[in-house]
Amino acid sequence: NFVMYDVDMDKSEARKHRVEYVPTMIFLKSEVGSIINLGRYVGGKNKQELLAILRKHLKKHQANH
Repeated sequence: NFVMYDVDMDKSEARKHRVEYVPTMIFLKSEVGSIINLGRYVGGKNKQELLAILRKHLKKHQANH
């Protein structure tokens, strides 16, 4: 699932995930009783960088299912 927050409007989510700079992309995995941070990317990304990040996390997700 993909969730996007407006950190100016939802400051509690920004604090919860320690978002200090925009844009910040965080990949999380829900496990029984906890949430695991799989990766954090801060700053703008060009198309190739963004696709590489998404492919990396998609491969991890597919390997676990």
